[in-house]
Amino acid sequence: MVSYGPAVVPTVTSAGGRLLQLQSRVQLVAANFPQGRSPSEVEATLGANDATVLSVKDLVMCAPLAVDCNRTLATLLVVPSTLSPAP
Repeated sequence: MVSYGPAVVPTVTSAGGRLLQLQSRVQLVAANFPQGRSPSEVEATLGANDATVLSVKDLVMCAPLAVDCNRTLATLLVVPSTLSPAP
């Protein structure tokens, strides 16, 4: 992983005396990820939380013999686990 954001993802909040599970979008840039993947070909988790892969975009594609230059941007929808701690 080269970068990601946001650094902190809230999973649960309290409103009107009820706990609400929040969904958050997270973007990450990965190095040397297999190129040309569709979201349905990628699975992800963020800690104990399941994530739905919304998009996968190749940012930089290298020549076949080049080393460490492919970059891929993935956008995830993070769904809190039922085991996520309350605030």
